[in-house]
Amino acid sequence: MEYRDLLVTVSRRCRGLDEVESLDEFKKVFIDIVESHHLTYMKGKVLHRDASEGNIMFYRDEEDIAVGLLSDFDNTSRVDEQGDIIGSSMKQRTGTVPFMALDILQNVETPVPHLYRHDLESFVYLLVWSGVHFDLKNGTCREFDPALECWDAKLSSEFGRAGSQKRDFWLTKDVTGSILDHFQPEFNPLKDHWIRPLRALFKKGFRLAEDAEGDNIDFEGKTLDGVVTFESFMHVLGQKPREWGSV
Repeated sequence: MEYRDLLVTVSRRCRGLDEVESLDEFKKVFIDIVESHHLTYMKGKVLHRDASEGNIMFYRDEEDIAVGLLSDFDNTSRVDEQGDIIGSSMKQRTGTVPFMALDILQNVETPVPHLYRHDLESFVYLLVWSGVHFDLKNGTCREFDPALECWDAKLSSEFGRAGSQKRDFWLTKDVTGSILDHFQPEFNPLKDHWIRPLRALFKKGFRLAEDAEGDNIDFEGKTLDGVVTFESFMHVLGQKPREWGSV
């Protein structure tokens, strides 16, 4: 007879991101997630690699304040002191397609290393996804909106198309506008406060990358020549990163 152990993990009761009660609460949870993701990367030396709607949760503390929680670390990778992925998972493609970074989607045949900025890019897709699908008044998530179907792909052969659609979101103003037109009314303030400024940030980095490739000049790709970083991302959100001390 083979004996097996049953292990049970008990944690706080967490809720899906679509159950927040207001836009301010959504923003607070989102900022918590971005900061905890960065803390995990810098202090824990782990890159999540699958920042998506299904992996973002929150719980309520003793004062009923919503606290963001990043879950599902199944696809994480260890990183070295320089923040580069260690070992065989360096170029292993992971993620949930509608939230997957442009570089990952457009390099299916020759996978590229998963970078920290790729997860930041996924967070922008999460913002857009939430604005289109979340009904804050009723605490529900609407069915997959046709406006974002082009970001999805069922087969790896379709990844390039999904990547092209995301590239248009970043670089073509009319495409951006047509997607933002599908936002739920409660999320409209995010368009000008967060999403368009974040789009401008990434657009600048992507343009610099294209120019560098065309001119065959040196270019620092990990942060798109210093344009897309945790600090610049938080600056766009209007937030000063918290000091974590010796955590």
